[in-house]
Amino acid sequence: MNFMPFSLPSTLYEVSLKSVHLESTSLEDPDDEWYKELGDLLAFEDLTHFHFKVNDLSPGFNKRYIEAFSDLFERCPTLESIELNLFNDVYKVEPYFADMLLTQDFYAPRLHTFRLLGDVDIEWPMHISGAHPLCDLAQILPSLRHFTGPLFLCEASVRSSLATQLESLVIFADQYTDEDTLEPISKLFYETNLPKLRKIKLVTHGSYKLESAVVESMVKGSKALEELEFQQGLDHYVRLLVQIISSRSRSTTTRFFNALSLTRIRA
Repeated sequence: MNFMPFSLPSTLYEVSLKSVHLESTSLEDPDDEWYKELGDLLAFEDLTHFHFKVNDLSPGFNKRYIEAFSDLFERCPTLESIELNLFNDVYKVEPYFADMLLTQDFYAPRLHTFRLLGDVDIEWPMHISGAHPLCDLAQILPSLRHFTGPLFLCEASVRSSLATQLESLVIFADQYTDEDTLEPISKLFYETNLPKLRKIKLVTHGSYKLESAVVESMVKGSKALEELEFQQGLDHYVRLLVQIISSRSRSTTTRFFNALSLTRIRA
C-alpha cells in the first residue's frame, strides 16, 4: 500500500493482518512531522511479512524514530520476511543503524528472508566489541536463507553457522579506496562451506572494477551456485568463464551461464 502520513485507516489495526507492505508516496515534510506518528503507524502485531520503504529518511532517525521498528519486530516474533528500504533521495543524511534496529531482545526464529536496503550502516564500536547479536546472526535469525544487506553483515552471515543454509546473498559494498572491498569476503567464500548458496548478486558504488580473482573465489566456494549477477566491469571476463567450465558439472554450468550471460548483457 502506498501511503501518505496519517492516511492509513484505523480499521487496518482492527483486523489480523499477516502481511504489510508500506511504501511512501512523495513526502515533502522538512520538519519530519509525520515521523512523530511512526509508532502509531506501525502498531501491527503478529505479522509474518513486513515491507517498508521511504525516500525521505530523517536526519534524526536513529535517535528519535528507529525504536518504532524495533518495537514492531518484538511484537511480531512470527515474522518470516522483512524488507526495509530507507533512504533520502534529496539530502545526504546519517544512515540508519542496523545494530540499533535489531536490539538485544530481537529474535525471529522463522525469518527466512531479510533485506536491509537504502542508507544502512552500523555503530562500529559496538560491532567490533562483539557485544551485539549482529556479531552472530545465527543466534537471532536461525532460519535465515535469503539475505540482502551491506557488506559487513553479509560477512557476518558467511562467518556464522548460517553459511550452511544460505540460498541467496545480495551484497552491497562501497568502494572509494585502492583496497579491494570484496576481497575479504571472497576469501571467506573460498574457505567456508556454502553448500546451498544458489545466487550471488554484487552491487558496488564508487569507482570499482570487479576483479575476476574475487569472483572466482566466490564461485569455488559455492558449489550449488546457479546465478551470479554483477553490474560492474570485470577485468578478465573470459578467465572467469573458463574457471566456471572447469569446476562445474554440465547441467549446473548451463544454468549458471544463462544467469551470468543475461546479467552481463544488462550491465
